[in-house]
Amino acid sequence: RLAIRCRTRQALSRALNACIDGHYQSSADSKIFYRFQESDAVQPLESDLNDPLAPLLTQWLNGDSQVDWASLYAQPPVRISLPAYRFEKTRCWYTEEGYESSIVNPLMFKNKLHPLVAKNCSTPQPGAIFRTDFVEDELLDY
Repeated sequence: RLAIRCRTRQALSRALNACIDGHYQSSADSKIFYRFQESDAVQPLESDLNDPLAPLLTQWLNGDSQVDWASLYAQPPVRISLPAYRFEKTRCWYTEEGYESSIVNPLMFKNKLHPLVAKNCSTPQPGAIFRTDFVEDELLDY
């Protein structure tokens, strides 16, 4: 388990990158604590009696999954209600550009070099050699 204490996002980013690189040392802007059960490696938390986070982090690092994180907040977080209408169906995921079939660019030509050339059979010797097999069903009527 890993716990990182820092004040800014930039400090968190630097600490996470350091951990990814295998460097688990605290720096001026972040403190890194960990316990790896596989190798029994431990960087314990310094005990600070005035720090309300210290017992929770110690509990977390010791493997307890029932840590009461809500005790850190003076008031419970405000719930946000979801809208009653259907959400807009807009995909926000990155997709690679696919091959779109059309009259000008039919799907059957996707893996061909050219509509009339199926395969390049050229050898290191001079001259280009191409091969194609004409199948009546593949011929387009336009």
